[in-house]
Amino acid sequence: MLDKTVIMLPIDQVIVQENPFKDLDKLMFDKLVKSIEAHGILEPLHVKRDNGYYILIQGHQRYKAAIQNKIKEIPCIIINERDSIGAEYDVNLYRRHLTEEEIKNYEKKKAELEKSKVTLISVFKSIEHLLPKEIIDVLTTIPPNVQETFYRCIPQKIITDTTEIEKKEKQIAGLNIDIREKEKEISILKKKMESLDQENKSLKAIKDAKKDEIEAVINERVK
Repeated sequence: MLDKTVIMLPIDQVIVQENPFKDLDKLMFDKLVKSIEAHGILEPLHVKRDNGYYILIQGHQRYKAAIQNKIKEIPCIIINERDSIGAEYDVNLYRRHLTEEEIKNYEKKKAELEKSKVTLISVFKSIEHLLPKEIIDVLTTIPPNVQETFYRCIPQKIITDTTEIEKKEKQIAGLNIDIREKEKEISILKKKMESLDQENKSLKAIKDAKKDEIEAVINERVK
């Protein structure tokens, strides 16, 4: 099920790839531009994350209309990789004025794409938002039994419990405080050592002076 949370994204962070559906004709597109100019974008676009940017999955015509209206931010719903095919095809299939033959061809293409995608096993689905995109891309190319083997080989499992994460963060914060306190103590000790070193040098100078003075007196008496 798609997360329907809508966020506003800078339009220059959204990357447009090839649209599998044909563009609206000029008349319909001009109407869309005027509608967005008057009312804004009423229906969010669908995107997926990609290395700090967002790939446009569904909403190419609204995106183009937003560009034409010089809109800086657009409403978007962020979807997972595994939901991207459905988001890209389903909305367009049953909204556009397509012929029955066109719908069948697009449905066939969608089915082929979904068949080629490997579903993440449940343990990886639960932590998908924590994993780098590169790892997700690799995992979705290997069978579930291989994913299970890979997961069992991970020496340290990712913490998904929010309470546990907060506990670890507090421990780290406490350690940071201890480190800062120790650094202060070390700084004070260094200053004390520098002061003692200076005192030692002064005492040595006095000792050397007294030694020279005593030797001078002894030499005088010997004479």
